[in-house]
Order: sequence, then C-alpha cells, then structure tokens
Amino acid sequence: MKLFRRLLFTFLAIAGAWSVQAQDIHFSQFYMSPLNLNPAMTGVMNCNTRLVANYRNQWASVLKANAFSTYSASYDQRIPVGRYDYFGIGGSFWGDKAGESEFATIQGRLSLSYSKRMGGGRNSGHYLVVGADGAAAQRSINFQ
Repeated sequence: MKLFRRLLFTFLAIAGAWSVQAQDIHFSQFYMSPLNLNPAMTGVMNCNTRLVANYRNQWASVLKANAFSTYSASYDQRIPVGRYDYFGIGGSFWGDKAGESEFATIQGRLSLSYSKRMGGGRNSGHYLVVGADGAAAQRSINFQ
C-alpha cells in the first residue's frame, strides 16, 4: 500500500509539473534589464557597479486605469578575484500588475556569478561565465 501511494504521489507530481505554465515579465528593450535576462549577466560590464531601473505601462490608451504595468530595479557589482577573473553579486526587485483583476506579482532575487578569463588580448578578453540566483515571490489577485 505504501508503494502504491508513493507511485501515485510521484505520478501526480510529474503530471502537475508537466502542465505548469507561466509568463515572465517583459520589457520592450529586454537587454537593458540584464539581471532579469540571465543571472550569469551579474557583474558582466565595463564598470565596477551598475544600477538599472525599468518601467513599462502597456495598453494604457485602451484599458485606462486597468493597464498592465511592470517595474524593475536592480543593482550589481563585480569584485576582482586574482588578476583577470571576477566575482559578481547583485540583486533585483520587480513587480507586475495586470488587468482589471489586478493580478500582481512581486519578486526579489539575489544573483551571483563567476567570470573566468579564457584568453584574449590586452584590450579584449574571452570569458566563461557561470551564474545562479535565488528568488522569493508573492502573487495576489483582487476578487472584487
């Protein structure tokens, strides 16, 4: 009986995960929001620190007060490790409110990356970058 329950639970978990769908936030110029694009972009820049803020108000002329609005803010920096390698650390916060039901998502995430120089000359280099991030999110809806 215990084996049957475990198999049933495993099947339901796999079936539930298979049907899960989601939609991420999107901006018109998505490449200007690097930490939302990929955690490996943390600390990959030509400066030591970066602060990014984005805002998008979609369908405002049609939906008026029920327009889709999305905002995002992020900060990241790179820390030198050795002569050519870098460690990147950063954080981002974004929120999204959609339509008349006011379906809202708020998310905060912490991103880490490591950039290893693989070659290149004095003015340019080739890097292998690995990144990871962790997040906490809250979703809400207005049932009225």
